Amino acid sequence: MFSNVYWTPCDNSKIKVAKQLRIKHPNRKIVKPGDLLVIFPRKFTYVQKKIDRHKYLGLVTGMRRKICRRGGHYIKGRYNSLVVISYQRKFVGSRVFGPLYREVRQRRSSYMYKKIFARTSYFI
Repeated sequence: MFSNVYWTPCDNSKIKVAKQLRIKHPNRKIVKPGDLLVIFPRKFTYVQKKIDRHKYLGLVTGMRRKICRRGGHYIKGRYNSLVVISYQRKFVGSRVFGPLYREVRQRRSSYMYKKIFARTSYFI
């Protein structure tokens, strides 16, 4: 069902395009900002030391689909973006490019994700 959904990482984890394998939440069909996805890297940037080709987790930070906020207005991103996280919940990159949705910070407020929130430029 989700075989052709591709995501663009918004960090410097050396992954250009990642393919969504499944949603890491039981009985969930639609992805929301702040969800964790199981992803597989499809394209890489050229580097001397290659990143491993195995499954990672991705924290959804932006979407092309319209998202309704409480005030009644909608927000929509240019592309589907996520932040790459290892299965040990470690941040793979060292910087986050672009804004993150406020819903991500509200849903994922644990200590593990504070490093990601501290390295982003701003929230929208």
